Amino acid sequence: MRDIETACATRRDGLPLVGVVQLWNMNKKAFDSWNKVKKLTDSQKRPLVKIGEVYWCRVGENVGFEENGKGECFRRPVLVLAKFSREVVFGVPLTSKAKQGSWYVNYMHKGVPVAGIINQSRAIDVRRFENFMYQAPDHVVENIRKHFIELIS
Repeated sequence: MRDIETACATRRDGLPLVGVVQLWNMNKKAFDSWNKVKKLTDSQKRPLVKIGEVYWCRVGENVGFEENGKGECFRRPVLVLAKFSREVVFGVPLTSKAKQGSWYVNYMHKGVPVAGIINQSRAIDVRRFENFMYQAPDHVVENIRKHFIELIS
C-alpha cells in the first residue's frame, strides 16, 4: 500500500506532488469491503428475470466515475433492458433524482422521479440482483432503449 501512495505522490520527473496522498486517503474507496460482498454475491442463486423489471442490484464499488452502489451491500436499482441469457442481462442503473443530459432518461414511478443512467449501462450477472422492486411500463423501457441507441450511434 505504501508503494502505491509513493507512486501516486511522485511526478514522472521524480518531484513530489504536494497533497496527493492526503487527497487520495480522503477519497479512498471501499474496495476491500466490496470484495467481501462480491464473494458472497458470487455464490447466490440466479433469479429468473424479465425485461423491464427493476431490482436492487449489488453494482459494487467501482473505478473512477463508474456508478457505485450505496450502503453496506453497494446496491442501487437497475432496470433490465435486455437479456443475453438466463445468467446475464444488460442493465441500466437508476437514480432517484431527476437528471439533465443526453445520457439520462427521466420518468416517474409512483410519484417519485427516476432517471436511467444510460451511459453507465452494462452487462450484469443476475446473481447481483437482490430484491425485485417493480415492473417498469413498456413505454419507459422503449424510451430508455431508444435513448441508449441514440447515445451510442
